[in-house]
Amino acid sequence: MAAKSSFIMLLIIVVFGLYNIFIGELVPTNGGLGWDGVTYGNITKNVTTLIGNREFDSYYAHRFLPSAIVRVVLEINKIPLSDKNIVKCFQVYNLIIVIAVLFFLLKIFKKINVSESSKWVGFFTMFFSFECSKQFYYDPVLTDSTALLIGILLLFFYIERKLVCLLILSIIGSMSWQLTSVCVAVAILFIDTKFIIRDKKLVNSHLINIFKIITFITVASYLYTKIAKNSYNIYFGKIITGLPSITILTFGLVNLLWLGKLTDFKCKINIKKVLCAIAALIIPNLISKYLSQHGNVLSYTNEQLIGLFIPPYREFFLPFVTLASYWGPMIIFVFIYWGVFCNKVKSLGVGYVLIIAINIILSLDCEPRFITLGWPFIVVGGVLAMDAIKPTTQYKYLFILCTILASCCWLKINSPSWSPVAEADLFILPKQLFFMHYGQWTHHYYYRIELAIFLILGITSFIFCNPLKLKDCSSEYPIK
Repeated sequence: MAAKSSFIMLLIIVVFGLYNIFIGELVPTNGGLGWDGVTYGNITKNVTTLIGNREFDSYYAHRFLPSAIVRVVLEINKIPLSDKNIVKCFQVYNLIIVIAVLFFLLKIFKKINVSESSKWVGFFTMFFSFECSKQFYYDPVLTDSTALLIGILLLFFYIERKLVCLLILSIIGSMSWQLTSVCVAVAILFIDTKFIIRDKKLVNSHLINIFKIITFITVASYLYTKIAKNSYNIYFGKIITGLPSITILTFGLVNLLWLGKLTDFKCKINIKKVLCAIAALIIPNLISKYLSQHGNVLSYTNEQLIGLFIPPYREFFLPFVTLASYWGPMIIFVFIYWGVFCNKVKSLGVGYVLIIAINIILSLDCEPRFITLGWPFIVVGGVLAMDAIKPTTQYKYLFILCTILASCCWLKINSPSWSPVAEADLFILPKQLFFMHYGQWTHHYYYRIELAIFLILGITSFIFCNPLKLKDCSSEYPIK
């Protein structure tokens, strides 16, 4: 049965990927390169020169590896380095990456003993997000697919306790995604450190009080933004707009990181792990500095850094809305059943929890792509939580259907009215059909529609299985 379902999953991915490569839509901007893809396309064409002369800037020194792989493939097959060929090769590259992610995801599911029906939930959650089912083929010239592979490899090597493999992953993966070295270092340092959950009962008595606090902050923030008129107040109003989201994330992090009693904490962190963790941080940065020795050093002002974590004015809960729009209903499920989710991920160890915490903080940026590396950790934790609450089969079918609908893999974005100017008309149709998944570029009108839809889905999920009625959640270590 397991082999048959695995084959069907593979068949779905291959057929879906080939359809999108040969028949599906391609972003019209810059001949299919999209926006950031112009830079990655240029890296593909000039990667040997950039490496030889050490002319990468400090950002793309951590992002060049997929472009280099595509360059090698094109040269081996003696295919001209045209934009069209680069785009097509990136699409095929992304499909191969997705197949590799499926291979390791199924191994992880087997290792942690996930039920057959929940495997399908995990499959659709992982591969039918907007990123995996639409962006990878519609706007393919990016490093996001590689980040997803890095994330699943990080999870697999962490569960399998492969210290050397994690170190190698840090060195290679940091050439595609900046956050790799930090997450790998955390995984190495806490690879054998587990939680002891002293009380398996879920503490739900405080949920109503927390809800009251968040409601009060949201209403007060909304009233302030209605009153604010001058530019200073509007800027401060942006901070107020983000306050409800920050409050929710703070409560969530406290619940997630409440360590309790650790198993042999001091004994589990030895000198070997400390040295490997330091190497995982230092070696990738030395490589980056070497490659960018004659390139530009990117820096941000304090205002720019603060602006990354301030949602647009009056767009409350935008981080959650854009995460759900981009990644699908699993975000809503995890939000509602956060207590169950925390118990299940704690059963996988301290390193697992800390990697999720890092990605939760990044989610405040309203740029959902930033948590791509951590997405496999969230998916696996969500699947374990779903197994724990034991929802009905109908609930799982509805969940999968909502996941496919939210992915927009069925949505036709291109139209004759698409502006050829890259930065023009981002907030109007048809470009908004693409950019409404990217937080800061979501028009207020579409933000409100998405918020309403996700509230309805959340209420429906709450009715199906009220988390306040859950009495306990087993947190035994699930790995066989």
